[in-house]
Amino acid sequence: TALIRDTKLAMQKNPDSLLWKVADGNLDNVNGKTVWDAAEMGDKSAKKVVSRYVKYLGDGITSIANVFRPEAIMLGGGICKQGDNLVKPLQKRLDRQIYGGDSGPRVPILIASLGNTAGSLGAAALVME
Repeated sequence: TALIRDTKLAMQKNPDSLLWKVADGNLDNVNGKTVWDAAEMGDKSAKKVVSRYVKYLGDGITSIANVFRPEAIMLGGGICKQGDNLVKPLQKRLDRQIYGGDSGPRVPILIASLGNTAGSLGAAALVME
């Protein structure tokens, strides 16, 4: 929801942004993919939104990794369809900020293979038991 909110705010502040084109000129058409598509097209406003999103998500992931030192961080949900466009900058941020840096174990960021269906499959499994 934060990504969609920030995308809409960027659109309102920048009426010439390609974000409007991607959303077919309507704020109600904005979804998690809108900003990524516009950023890929070179839109400056979209790139700022993506950069901010990666910063905040990366900082949160880094905090979790610093406290718990997991073997890996698994991301799920629709935003993960961005693949390397999301994971590579997050991994770079985590690698740069994690305690111990290169001296400690690397914590890879991975995309869950079930993607956005994990919650539905889990609920179905509960019912089946």
